[in-house]
Amino acid sequence: MDKLVDIFTQMLKDDGFVIYCGAGISIPAPSCCPSWWTLTEEILEAFFNRAPDEWGVPKDIMIYDENKQPEAVFETFANVLEGKFYQIFDSLNVTEPNGNHKLIAKLAKSGLLKACITTNFDIFIERALREENVPFKLLVENADYDQFNSNSIKETFILCKIHGTIENPDTIVSVASAYKSNKGFSSPKAELIGHLLSQFPFLFLGYSGYDFNHLNYRRFWERNGPKLKAVYWNMRPNETNTVPFKEIFETSWNKFTFVEGDLPLDFLNSVNNLEEQINTSNVDVVPSEQSTNFFKEAKTKRIDFFKEWAFKLPLAHTLGLVMSQAFLFSSQFKDYMQSLKESQADKNTVTYSSSADMSNQLVELGTRFGQGEVTLEEYQKETNRINLLMSMQHIRKSWQNQILDYIEANKYPGVTDDMSTRSMWLSYIMQLSMNYDLVESVQHATEIALDYKKAMQVYDKNAQADMLIVGFKATLLHPKEELFKPYYDKLFALKEKFMNDELDYTQLSTEMSKIIQEQSKAKLGMTVPLEPLAKKLIENISQIESDEEFIEALEVLLLTMDMIGSWLMGDLMQQKSFQDHYYKVTVKFENDADFPVQELEAMDQQFRIIYKPIKNRIEKMNNPVAKILLDLIVVARWKDVIQSIGGAQEDFSKQWDEGRYPLKHTHPKAYEYHKERFSEWLNTGMTDLSHRVIQKLVRYVMGLAEAGRDIELIELLTKKSLSLTEGLVTEATPQEVPGVLAAYRDLEGKKEEALKYYTMALDAMKSAVPPMYQEAILYRAVSLMNEFPEQYTKKEILKTIGKLHPTFYGNQQYASTGSPATDLAVQMANKLAKEEGYANANEAIESLLGY
Repeated sequence: MDKLVDIFTQMLKDDGFVIYCGAGISIPAPSCCPSWWTLTEEILEAFFNRAPDEWGVPKDIMIYDENKQPEAVFETFANVLEGKFYQIFDSLNVTEPNGNHKLIAKLAKSGLLKACITTNFDIFIERALREENVPFKLLVENADYDQFNSNSIKETFILCKIHGTIENPDTIVSVASAYKSNKGFSSPKAELIGHLLSQFPFLFLGYSGYDFNHLNYRRFWERNGPKLKAVYWNMRPNETNTVPFKEIFETSWNKFTFVEGDLPLDFLNSVNNLEEQINTSNVDVVPSEQSTNFFKEAKTKRIDFFKEWAFKLPLAHTLGLVMSQAFLFSSQFKDYMQSLKESQADKNTVTYSSSADMSNQLVELGTRFGQGEVTLEEYQKETNRINLLMSMQHIRKSWQNQILDYIEANKYPGVTDDMSTRSMWLSYIMQLSMNYDLVESVQHATEIALDYKKAMQVYDKNAQADMLIVGFKATLLHPKEELFKPYYDKLFALKEKFMNDELDYTQLSTEMSKIIQEQSKAKLGMTVPLEPLAKKLIENISQIESDEEFIEALEVLLLTMDMIGSWLMGDLMQQKSFQDHYYKVTVKFENDADFPVQELEAMDQQFRIIYKPIKNRIEKMNNPVAKILLDLIVVARWKDVIQSIGGAQEDFSKQWDEGRYPLKHTHPKAYEYHKERFSEWLNTGMTDLSHRVIQKLVRYVMGLAEAGRDIELIELLTKKSLSLTEGLVTEATPQEVPGVLAAYRDLEGKKEEALKYYTMALDAMKSAVPPMYQEAILYRAVSLMNEFPEQYTKKEILKTIGKLHPTFYGNQQYASTGSPATDLAVQMANKLAKEEGYANANEAIESLLGY
């Protein structure tokens, strides 16, 4: 790797250069700005410490996560708090410019540096420029770029603050804020930066490049790569990165050079090494032994600032974020998700067709036995094997052969040789596999199965309770005693009440189920009491006097319920009155005319009970937007359950197995009920709400329209969503857009239109919020491409699969396991590769992409 000091002369051989800098230039003393991770940890620690103990914030919060980027951690906080969040960046203006800022100013004064582009919000560069008496033009908002004449670059130095400035908080754009239209390079910014790239070499300093993963940036570099002059990217000594630079700069990789240099020392040496005489006598590099005190003082000031900021936040915003975000930072949650990921990766792909294949094998085997083609012994042995494989489809693949050996050897008499007990035993192993290895899982499962069998043989009142406890034990067992014993003890306390006739059997079962749910939340780090806090949040919002602040708080409630609604829905599903209504609309009807629409109304009322204080407040203000916001909160819950109301599950399974985008369906009368309600406010909602809420509206109504097969409405919603993002799919776009519309066009045989929308979805597959059923979208897109050879060559299709499929270079972080489309796309890639003369898909893709 070249040294920073060695490339300066090379970079300046023509007409000067441009610096593109990030947070790293402001870290050295005396500026002492925190890194993104340090800033993130300080802000969120101040925020969570603000919550009182009764809010149940997990005690094991761990904000730093090497598997995440700090910008991504900011996502929801920036979205919920909006302008209130950007107030935190005032904390960056408590110190002084450092050597990096002063060197930028001196290079600008010399005329060698033509422009500086920065993602930083701080104003250290401006202060350094003023101290050097350098005239400069500051470009912050889109209007500034629109008005700027690129010819003026020859006359004055320009400073482009593409993410805003703390001098004007309204201009600040969090790099993770998906709802800001100027995230990435907006058109005016892109035009000027593209012009600079074609005229001057760029030096990147103190910049990670992480946000170049964002789609808008990727599109910019793909478009401007061929015409850029040169890029020199400085890395700190021994710095490593996970940014796919070669992929992002694919169209300009031959003009891309990594260099190495420490900031500001090597930056200073580079400037001093130039032939041009630049006076750097007042540029100080603070020695490390002096830096410590600077950093301590700056950190103290920042933390005091963040504490004050956190306590000034409105209660609604604070409650909403605690309820929806606290558990995500729990170490327990992270451990659980890691175990889940490992477990899912080690399981078979279970599909409707795979189960059907095994059933067909049994039928065929029976036929062959009846015709005398196999002996009774062979028939029994093969039947047992197929049945066992069917029973073990959800057990880790790496365990299955060993378990088969245990069964064949009858290692656990009374369990492995008893069909009904063995079935329970296998289900226990599956549950235990999340927390234990094979030996421990089998040991625990065997003990539980034998205990259950023993209780069944007695079946008195005591045994009834024991059977419930034993049945729950596989779910409860956990290596951490604090996540097992307290809940297990609670089951026995309930048993005692049952034995004393304080509870009947139904009540006992219900109360024990609640204990299991309680422990399930604890395993996820969900110690926040959602139901009481939700009531507290709603009561607080209902008492807000200002209509403007009330509407803002309703938006916060909408975003909060979007994230925790499924948990509250789980609690509601435990209530008998709701269960009764739910059962009546999910049973099969002999006569569709008898569909009980009145039960939908009863369910809707139960969804709304908790929001009664807000409903009363809305009725007093007579504001249609407020009513829509409340309706949206309820519609979100209907979106989660509508498929179970008379849905065609076999269609969903068939589409899934074929690698298609699986579409939800519901009973026509269930959809008619909802459409009649939301059609009244759909047009108003599409015009009067904020962009972030409109996207939520699209998502919720899309879920209903998809289930109701309302293609006309699906198209309307898709186009509205895309109009908010300049016709592109971004992180702000609902995950169902445009996949649902593409899938329906695909089923209709409108291949070109389907491919158009699938292709739009492909463009977002590497984003932080990829489309729903992304593997199916990729498979169907390349399948359709293959039907248009005049437009797409086989090599182009292979490159598409290579870039986007998780087996090759796709978005592995968000890849789902068990999707048939995943395997089908690989099979297609191998077929195309062989047709093009390659040995296999891996060889073809490596050759075609070159990385």
